[in-house]
Amino acid sequence: MKKKRKEKQFLNEIKLKQENQVEKYRTYRIGELPDIQIRFSDIIIPLQALAQYDDHIARLLYSNLFTSILISLEDKLSNDEYIE
Repeated sequence: MKKKRKEKQFLNEIKLKQENQVEKYRTYRIGELPDIQIRFSDIIIPLQALAQYDDHIARLLYSNLFTSILISLEDKLSNDEYIE
């Protein structure tokens, strides 16, 4: 009985560790100079993973993204960069 209880407790601990583990999406170079070239995908991929995990964050990200696109389009249209 004790052995089964310890085994069950051990499996529960492993499960908790796996659930609470943070997934790394990017690694950085080691040395004096930090990474100064960050690709857009290095920002978008972790945000996408976060949005898939949390509905509230997904709504906030979508709202901010949509607002930013509209503002960018308005700026470009006001600067006559688009020809009708």
